[in-house]
Amino acid sequence: MPEVGRTLHKASVAAGVMAGVVLVASSLLGAVYVSGWFSSAPEHNTFVQIGDMTTARWNPTATLLVDGRVLVAGGVGNGTGYGLGGGPTLDSAELFDPKTDRFTATAPMTTARQAATSALLPNGQVLVAGGGTASAELYDPTTGKFSPTGSMSHSRCGALSVALQDGRVLVVGGGCDEYDNDNSSEVYDPATGQFRSTGSLSTVWSPSSAIRLKDGRVLVAGGVDWETTERVSFANIYEPGTGQFSATGPLPTPQDGAAALLPDGRVLIAGGCGNGFDGPLTTSSAELYDPASGSFRRTGPMQTTVCGGQSARLASGSVLVFGWDAEVYDPTTGTFHIANGGATSYGSSVTPLTDGRILVAGGWSEDDYAPALPWASLYLP
Repeated sequence: MPEVGRTLHKASVAAGVMAGVVLVASSLLGAVYVSGWFSSAPEHNTFVQIGDMTTARWNPTATLLVDGRVLVAGGVGNGTGYGLGGGPTLDSAELFDPKTDRFTATAPMTTARQAATSALLPNGQVLVAGGGTASAELYDPTTGKFSPTGSMSHSRCGALSVALQDGRVLVVGGGCDEYDNDNSSEVYDPATGQFRSTGSLSTVWSPSSAIRLKDGRVLVAGGVDWETTERVSFANIYEPGTGQFSATGPLPTPQDGAAALLPDGRVLIAGGCGNGFDGPLTTSSAELYDPASGSFRRTGPMQTTVCGGQSARLASGSVLVFGWDAEVYDPTTGTFHIANGGATSYGSSVTPLTDGRILVAGGWSEDDYAPALPWASLYLP
């Protein structure tokens, strides 16, 4: 185990910083760092630190492969003279093996990417798209190599991707210019290796979460309106059959939280920044979306006020939500409780493993000389 007691500064949150999803949709910012590690940590509801990644990085993609390994690719690294939040865009990639809890390098991408989006395809390959470019590529786990595929209609940064029931991938949002709303979307067809444009969001905003419902539709909710730099309560439903979006909701509280599908088909959205609730840019609110009624209602609230969150559903049906602290939501009681040993950093990847653990890797520190982190940890439910 790495040295005991390594501690990371909390990254400050500035107006306009956007949070996102990393489950079926990749996140711009937000996740976890863990401090005060000790070898006799409790076995449940806690984080344990594991070996570092091969490369320090924040804002990478992370995708669970069919064989249980995790592909972590791209992001922002460290280099001489880079300040907080800066650094070179990476083309490097690595694999986490849950059998050994170690990372090993794999072949680099064909294009350097940060804040890209990724999705697992039915054939076991991984689609990685955008991240400061319109191009996309495929990772083949059998060869350990990337190869180019069709390009999107325009560059996307921090876009959201959702694997549809028919094997295609919906990519929505992701404006690359500062304060740029992007309500457009397109669909990648693995049969042709091409993207085609599909419907646009019914309202112009930059969404923060997208998740496939049990009936195959996609809920897109929350985010930021960059014209006002405020979080929004907008929500849309995407119909794969028609390729169109329609309004639903709205969220009771404007926020850019992360979405998680519950066992009963409802969707939890929590852990995002708000518009000054309970303090500057923080909120403890959490909402549940009911697909049957097309409406949200409040649940929780969270134990802490949070900003910049992500979430991951546990095998039990509960949801691990990252904000300033890590909390677990119990859908049977509608309440949150604090997870042991979790606190936040930005730009980490969060990936549920097939064995029920949650992998948290990389992130962004406040160190002006080396803001990207190689650290990784596992949440033990």
